[in-house]
Amino acid sequence: MATPLNIIGGWYSDVAKPWAQQDICNYIPFAAEMPGTLSAVKAVDAPGLKPFVEIASNGGIRGMRNVEGKLLVVAGTTLYQISNTGVAIPRGTIPGTGLVSIDYNQQGIANQVLIGNGSAGYVYDTSLLTLERITDPAFPGTKAVAYLDSYLLGVEPLGRFWFHSNLADAEDYNALDRYESETAPDRIVDLKTSNEEVVVFNQTTTDFFVNTGASTGTFQSKGVSMDVGCASAASVVKLDNTLFWLDNYGVFQRLNGYSPQPVSTRVLESAISRFDWTRCRAMTYQDKGRKIVYWTFPGLLTIGYDVTTGLWHRRQAYGKASDRLSCIVNWNRKWIGGDYQSGRLYELDWEYMLQVDQPHVRRVHTMPLQRNGNRLNLHRLKLQFDTGGPETIAIPFPAQPVPPTISGAAPDGILSIPYAGYTYTLTGDAPLTVTLRSGTLPPGLTISSAGVISAGTPTTLGAYAFTLRVTDTNGLWADLEDEIPVATLMMAMGQKAPPAPGGNASFIPSTNGTDWSAVPSAPGVAPDGNSQLIGGTDRFFCFAGAVPSYTVDVGANWVASSGSMGSATGGKGVYHKGLFIVPGTVDGYYQSVDEAVTFTLRAEPTYPRSQIFAANEDRVAVFSSYYNTIHYCDDADATTPTWLQTVAHGFSSWRAAFGGAGVIKFTGAIGGLPAVKCLNDDGTLTTETLPTFATATYGSALCFIETVGGDLVWVLGTDSGEIAYKVNEDPWVLSSDTMSVGCVDAMTNGAVIVMVADSSGSADGEIKYSVNGSTWTLAPLNTPMSLFSAAALTE
Repeated sequence: MATPLNIIGGWYSDVAKPWAQQDICNYIPFAAEMPGTLSAVKAVDAPGLKPFVEIASNGGIRGMRNVEGKLLVVAGTTLYQISNTGVAIPRGTIPGTGLVSIDYNQQGIANQVLIGNGSAGYVYDTSLLTLERITDPAFPGTKAVAYLDSYLLGVEPLGRFWFHSNLADAEDYNALDRYESETAPDRIVDLKTSNEEVVVFNQTTTDFFVNTGASTGTFQSKGVSMDVGCASAASVVKLDNTLFWLDNYGVFQRLNGYSPQPVSTRVLESAISRFDWTRCRAMTYQDKGRKIVYWTFPGLLTIGYDVTTGLWHRRQAYGKASDRLSCIVNWNRKWIGGDYQSGRLYELDWEYMLQVDQPHVRRVHTMPLQRNGNRLNLHRLKLQFDTGGPETIAIPFPAQPVPPTISGAAPDGILSIPYAGYTYTLTGDAPLTVTLRSGTLPPGLTISSAGVISAGTPTTLGAYAFTLRVTDTNGLWADLEDEIPVATLMMAMGQKAPPAPGGNASFIPSTNGTDWSAVPSAPGVAPDGNSQLIGGTDRFFCFAGAVPSYTVDVGANWVASSGSMGSATGGKGVYHKGLFIVPGTVDGYYQSVDEAVTFTLRAEPTYPRSQIFAANEDRVAVFSSYYNTIHYCDDADATTPTWLQTVAHGFSSWRAAFGGAGVIKFTGAIGGLPAVKCLNDDGTLTTETLPTFATATYGSALCFIETVGGDLVWVLGTDSGEIAYKVNEDPWVLSSDTMSVGCVDAMTNGAVIVMVADSSGSADGEIKYSVNGSTWTLAPLNTPMSLFSAAALTE
């Protein structure tokens, strides 16, 4: 009768080969559980590597996790989610090159996935699809991640302590929730949770902590420990309701209660004694009755321990000494492995007997056969193989679909001016959906899922930066960063050379204050030396040649205002709280309460020829050379405004005024030199000290801006073209830039200050702009012009 010869066992290869050199590679030894089998142990083909997904990454697979059916993969420096159809969808960036640690909690119907890369921590929200770095100052970074009782646990990168998040919030931490090794003063290598306890692996010891329910210092030591530590954080894995790891003595251990139970053989421990234990990494595989822990020493050895048999075996990649897998995860009833060198993901398939397209070499080296040192005769030896199965035909990695694209740049918006809308260009596998990923559109505008910005009217000034995301039917996406600045429309008024037909005025619009190259329009407004331009919220008002009119279409057409109106005085009006206020040639001033459609005469303040108006948010002030005074009121929109009078202003000549920063300032001349006076909140006047000008004799333009950095900047233009500026409470100083001709007006759109200059109708008008008052940039004109006045729309 034939007697089965047990030539198949586990890996057991000693340095003394004649004594023991058993090897089983890319087979898994499977032991019989009942009598009557052909042999006690059989060798089962280890699953091959079937192409699943090939990610075009900049590095290998650093970690994977099945998060409630969502397969998350860190490949290179990118976090991907693998769709059910095998599409790798990028979700964000995880810096680094080493293995990562991943775990997650539950928050509502979604999950927060915490990823530690050894120095920092990143949280991926499965509902919002956002990946953000943890910025809580109490979070020290982490090299290990675990979950217990709605807390996410971590180990400080240097191993000095371990810590946990606040309840069910992966982004919120308390610096009091920190714990150190208690058995010995050594560094923490890793931590895992097992049976409702936190198992903290130190360099030479292991501690156990339990949740006490306290609000801070939630976890406390159980007062038990083990006098063995851990050699490598990546060597610790959970399987068979316990933990396995490589200890600090080079022994593979299994946690048995609160005691380490060696599972490695002395031969295996001798074989790995020359290896760098800190590079050891572990992964688990549990399928078809096998429960296997694989430990890999990259480039040297991959050894697997099957807890169901207690036998060891090896995995080996073709042409390498160790396996090429860095991690394995179970997902959708498949076991997916990640390549340590590339972005390849494989399905571990029992029927696919290749490693992608390379041989899946399997090898068994039997134990020594001997008969007490005597000759052994085998009259007949029968090796039983299960052959005749289908040939494995290599298959390629499925092609990844091309991601969608979104392109375009929405035009700038203008405050209170209708926006025509804009459509972005989209490509990709339909249906395509556009969402506003971050930032905001200007108030008054919206965007559709088709990537169309609606027509509307911007209602608020500002630079509105936003990110749009287009997502295709595969879940792939592309982002586009865009910005819609909403600026105040500006307009300069003058006369071309030669003049337009009939000597009409020409108007130049600018949507940003820096580009004044538009072709001047000449809609039939006849100018004179006293022409003035005032900006409202959605229209400009022009008082030229005793003909008041307004435009709501950027100067293309002008509509005559009606009502009581005298002739222009050469002064300057103002728009304040819905009122157009204009100086005239008689006592009082002209006012419109219906956006410049109709004007009426107001008799107060009762002095002739109000000349220059200025305003801030609360106050209107008016300059009069006749009485040498300035009047002001804080209720200009009242039925009967209350006008108050200042002391004598002392200007020998006057030119401009402007309001801003809570004060109103006037400029002109005192004693033949430029001067600036400030109207304070209490109605007093303060004379400001100006620098010494080379040739200027009076101030002719004044403007104010609050810069992006928050500085309050005043700018003064003079009749010689010299410019001075003042920042916050600093003294006035001269700019190194000048205008080529004398300044006639200044304005701002909230982003830049624009200075307009001219030399008495000689068609040599000039426009420059500045963001700080110190340096100025020339804005070329389309046509030579003489310039009279300028204005900007307001909120």
